[in-house]
Amino acid sequence: MWWPGSQRRRLPNTVLSVPSKLTVPNITEDQVRDLAKDWHAKQHAWFYGSRRQMFEEIQRRTDFLEFKFVGQFRVEPFTVRRCVADNTGGYDYQGTQVGEKGVDIGIAVDMIAKMANYDVAIIVSGDADFVPAVCYLKDNLRGVYQFSVAKGVPPSIRYLSPWLKGIVDVFGYFDELTLLGSYLDRNSGIPPAIIKEIDARIASLQQAIKPPDTP
Repeated sequence: MWWPGSQRRRLPNTVLSVPSKLTVPNITEDQVRDLAKDWHAKQHAWFYGSRRQMFEEIQRRTDFLEFKFVGQFRVEPFTVRRCVADNTGGYDYQGTQVGEKGVDIGIAVDMIAKMANYDVAIIVSGDADFVPAVCYLKDNLRGVYQFSVAKGVPPSIRYLSPWLKGIVDVFGYFDELTLLGSYLDRNSGIPPAIIKEIDARIASLQQAIKPPDTP
């Protein structure tokens, strides 16, 4: 995560001049900047704290796999999603979570950097961004297996590059319901909020496969 210091000079144009984004009257530029900094700090603590807790717990449970986080979780503190007065006389301020960036590049770099330590690479993705890395691995006599997650009912693979599928040595897929229902380790440190979302997804998939007259 990064603090967009370069946006400081553009703050009046990007935030304060957009009334629909800010529903609180008479808020100053300094207040917005302080609120954005505080929101960014909380996001930073939440993201890295959750990531560290989850990855450390998963890693403790196995010595067969190495878990590594790549990419960057990007937020935009000055792109305001919510700013309303709260009951304490302050403001409920929310910036924008853009999401993870650079994940595919990070994985591809790691695959090539550690190529001397393995014979077969296993990719759980259908993204065409991996094609150059896979070609490089195969040029260096490494095997490449590729798996995707088939989502929904009936299961379907929505993101699968035919170019990637055509050059890997082995292709396969996991059914989403089977993957979540049978192989998820609920004691691996996954945050409760995520478990709740997973359970809701499992319930919706199970409901979709029931006969029409089944309650």
